[in-house]
Amino acid sequence: MKFGKMFAGLVVGASLFAVAPAGAETVQYNIVQEQSALSMGGFLSDSVAGPQTSGSLTTAYFGTINADRTGNTMQFLAGSVIDAVRQASKQQPDADGLPGSDFADYGRFSNDTVEAFRDVRMDLFSDPFTITAGSFPSNEFGIELTSCDEAYSFGTAFGTNDLSGKFSANGLTNRERLCRSRGHWRCWD
Repeated sequence: MKFGKMFAGLVVGASLFAVAPAGAETVQYNIVQEQSALSMGGFLSDSVAGPQTSGSLTTAYFGTINADRTGNTMQFLAGSVIDAVRQASKQQPDADGLPGSDFADYGRFSNDTVEAFRDVRMDLFSDPFTITAGSFPSNEFGIELTSCDEAYSFGTAFGTNDLSGKFSANGLTNRERLCRSRGHWRCWD
């Protein structure tokens, strides 16, 4: 399995984190789980991957994001802990790639291939970027997997991969907005 193909469709969903006041320098943002979502896409076995179970290509996240925020400039710093929420349904294959199923963060299939991703945690990184009119392009940052266990089954072949240390740029050009709500800064879509 190739990381580029598996996470080619990884996109940042709206409302990923709550934001501290703009006058701060080094800040830590708390991810609002109920307002976060990341979706996985791409190809698997030379076909567009589909969900194993309803919604298994998208999950919510919790944790913190470290950033430097000065005026209208922001930079994501190393050390964020962005942790995926497990799917409600078990995904195939089992954690060792053998037949069976277990809880996972993502599950997808295509043709005779099933694939599950477990213990997905990531960090963000970026060069400094400008916040304009309360928003910034979401393609201004990259994503590094600090933990990610892949299990797959393809016909009679099976296996696992540790994808920790892999990274990808966010491919979307959506604009994320920073808004004030009830006296607290929050990021909304």
